[in-house]
Amino acid sequence: MSEHKTRSIILSLLMVMSMVAIAAPASAATATDVSVDPGSQSVGVGNTATYDVVVDSVDNGIGSYEFTTSVGDTATATITDVSLEGRSTDDTNTVNISSDGSSADVAVSSAGTSSGVLATVTVEGVSTGSTQLSLSSVLVFDDSATGYTINTTNAGTVDVSSSGGGSTPSNFENREEASNGDVGVLSGEV
Repeated sequence: MSEHKTRSIILSLLMVMSMVAIAAPASAATATDVSVDPGSQSVGVGNTATYDVVVDSVDNGIGSYEFTTSVGDTATATITDVSLEGRSTDDTNTVNISSDGSSADVAVSSAGTSSGVLATVTVEGVSTGSTQLSLSSVLVFDDSATGYTINTTNAGTVDVSSSGGGSTPSNFENREEASNGDVGVLSGEV
């Protein structure tokens, strides 16, 4: 085979490979987890605590999302509010809390954020005990309307006690109690 013919074949192959690379579809958004944060906190009967719904990895931003959050036992705690991170509820962004406070359906079609926090859920302690704050039907899309693959959803726990005030802020979740009863922060912002 002549050198000219070999060069022509190589150039033809390179052209075909470059056309395939250009025509390849855009890659899907990354896989991620969605969690209730903090994973656990205490609240007194009649007081409220807040939990963030957080997407762990949002490499391509967040264009829209929807999820349902629910408490396992409304005799222990109820959902009283859901605030959308950086958004208000309107015709395209909705929050519907069930009349008994057992669940809330959230749908946001215009998130346009790079933050991993989707919403903040407020729960109220009803009676002493412990219940889960879980997530279901979670869908998260990037700025190009490509869906993230949700690997896992991680629930939170609401521990309701008869005494005590409000909630423990999530930036104090890594605490240590000394033998004298003093509490010190091991890590996290203050």
